[in-house]
Order: sequence, then structure tokens, then C-alpha cells
Amino acid sequence: MCVLNVVESDADGVAEISTGEIRLRVPLSSRLHLTGHDFGVDAPCPVCAGGACSGGPNEGMPCTAVGVDATSLDCPPFGYQFLGSLSVALDPLTTGRATLPADASVSTDGILCPAQVTTGAFGVWNARRVVEQGVPAIGGLGPSPAVTVLASVFCIPRTGNILIDGSANFPGPGAMNLLGTVTLLP
Repeated sequence: MCVLNVVESDADGVAEISTGEIRLRVPLSSRLHLTGHDFGVDAPCPVCAGGACSGGPNEGMPCTAVGVDATSLDCPPFGYQFLGSLSVALDPLTTGRATLPADASVSTDGILCPAQVTTGAFGVWNARRVVEQGVPAIGGLGPSPAVTVLASVFCIPRTGNILIDGSANFPGPGAMNLLGTVTLLP
């Protein structure tokens, strides 16, 4: 399955200029495409290889690879592979610590999200908490690019498709770290 995340609307939140700390709420639409191994065993989505899309409707077209997986918005999967969208709120997306349960407690039963069917997280049945740690911009935020890591943990909702929900254990926990640079503009 190929999952493409799209920001649904503007992010909102706060940034502390002097400490480089950031706390945002980012509403995502995770768009699901049933691809199997169409683009390779380790590449469920088309990738940008050597400056050209490896598959999908833009196969052979120029692209710019992003990240270690070499994915690109220039290289989408085929439209007929689209299954539907899930709304996922990255709240918080933070340079601090993000946890499930949100109050940083430990789940006694391993249920971390509403309506979660299987216990634990990420295939670890006895997981009772998920923690991701962000990193504030060292030296604060300003007109020069500052490296930061934003972290989030969240609940992935049910899709409504029995095959997808069953194979992916939805609803259930999700987690991410996002390395990037932040520059304040006038």
C-alpha cells in the first residue's frame, strides 16, 4: 500500500523564538493507494530514481527525489489505485516530547487509541506507551536556517474497509519524526 500525506489546511501553533521550541497542529489527509509491490518490494510508491519517475502515470518524467526513500510528489501512483483518505491530526507536532497516551501515562491494557482492536503498537503487542522526541532549533529561531526535529504520535482512524483495517491493524497508533530547517521571514 502506498500512503501519500497531504496537508489539509494551514497549520497553527506557537514558536518560541529565543528557545527554538515549536508546537503545531497539522491536519493531514493520508491518501491510500492499493499498489502491492507494483514499484518493487521495498517501494510501494513510485520513486524518483536518477531524476526520473520509476512508475505510475509519470513514469520516465523528470522528478526531484525527497528523503532516503526517494519519493516525490512528481511521481504519484495511478489514479485507479486510490482507495480513499484518512484524516489524521498531528497534534502536537512538536520539538518537545509527544506521547500516547497523551498524558504520558502508561496504558494498563495496551489500548492506545479509541476503538483499537489489537494491543500495543507497531507489532509489539506488549507496548504500553509510544514516545517520540523532537529537537528545538539550537540558538533559537531567526532569519538564518535552523535545523530542528518535529515529533508527533497520533491515532490512525479506521478506513471502513475490512481488508485494509484488518491487515494494517487500524485503528491504531502512528508516530513520526520530521527533520528540517526553519527560517523566520519578515
